Amino acid sequence: MEQSLQYKPSIARLAGYALFFGMLFVPTKYQSIRLVLLVVVLLAIVGAWLFGVLKVRRGLLMVVILVATLGTVFTLYGEMRNNPGASAGISVYIVWPLVFALLVSGISERSHLDHLFRVMVFAANAIGAYGCTWILVQQGKLPRWLFVVTIDQSQIYYSPAPGASTASFTTLATLTFLLPFAAALLVTWPHKMKVPVRRRWLVSACLLGLALAVLSGRRGLLLGVALTPLVLAVLGVVISRRGLKGRLGVPVAFAVVFALLVAWWVGLDAGAVWGRLLSGFVSSSREDDTVRAEQFWQLWQGFSDSPFVGHGFGATVAQVRDPLRPWAYELSYMDLLFTTGIVGGALYLFALSAPAAKLVSATRRAPWLAPYATPVLAGWVAFLVANATNPYLDKFDSLWVVFLPAALLNVMAGSRDTDPSQGASEYRSFAR
Repeated sequence: MEQSLQYKPSIARLAGYALFFGMLFVPTKYQSIRLVLLVVVLLAIVGAWLFGVLKVRRGLLMVVILVATLGTVFTLYGEMRNNPGASAGISVYIVWPLVFALLVSGISERSHLDHLFRVMVFAANAIGAYGCTWILVQQGKLPRWLFVVTIDQSQIYYSPAPGASTASFTTLATLTFLLPFAAALLVTWPHKMKVPVRRRWLVSACLLGLALAVLSGRRGLLLGVALTPLVLAVLGVVISRRGLKGRLGVPVAFAVVFALLVAWWVGLDAGAVWGRLLSGFVSSSREDDTVRAEQFWQLWQGFSDSPFVGHGFGATVAQVRDPLRPWAYELSYMDLLFTTGIVGGALYLFALSAPAAKLVSATRRAPWLAPYATPVLAGWVAFLVANATNPYLDKFDSLWVVFLPAALLNVMAGSRDTDPSQGASEYRSFAR
């Protein structure tokens, strides 16, 4: 945000990066501190607007207005139906998209992307190191004095079991994006172009993140990791039109061997880990899977009763997971279909996918953007897949994932570096 915040460059810039790191490393926690940082950044961006330095791009503005309008309509619809949680979605579906539109407008130069990428890689290393250390302490492999003072990350539970274990804390949701992002950045960034982060930091982020995925046993995270090679292969064809041509083989093989070594070292059963991963594709008898299956059919039945416009925000079905928030369900996309119907679901799908689709096409006009777009879209896909059974996007600290493709588009729109020949050969050299 250097150019956009010329009158207070250091304060605004550091506040913005600190705010972003807080979203990544301690989501939903230390909110009073991050609220102060958010206010500082927003005031700086509004000030830049008043000086005529910044503007919100029309495409982003139209998408945000669509989302806010949909949020308003389905909130009022829910209120008309006396749904108990009708007003609960005001922040997520109306207020926060407007806030993130302001934040995205402050990202207007390539140097801003480089700084954001550095923050994300640093956060991936911090999450991996902290999470692995915490789990190994629970397992007795590291001394407990390492956590005399802990960072509040909502360490919900650690559940040991013969040959398997599971752990859960909020920062694992961030890693669902960051691990595929770091892996894609390491594998696909052209060797002839200067990478925003030293490659050794990317390697450590990938190794620590992969180790944490194995140790935590979180299915959504494991599923995102497993899908990353396929996503990268598809993106390689879509963006460069030539594919990765064998560049994935060695990294994938190394990742599999490393994951097996981690599992062996801590005494995990590789078969149990593999079975947990497969349970993401097929039904199982695990209690949480049974609950989700029942939840799915109840939401589907509710959707069938009002398929076109749904039941409005805050509607409920017979199954209640949280007595304090009976309208909250893990199956976020099914819940969206239940509350907004085919019409609302289609419009939300358009709002979600339009920036990503436009980002892919934008790499044709600005080839220098392709190395940035590939890791962002890899993380974007993995995160949205995991969001299907874990409502990550119901929180302010996860909405940045949705708006990151728009940030890249904003940089491209404001950049003079749009020569189609610049960066094309460097980017596509990795496919040769």
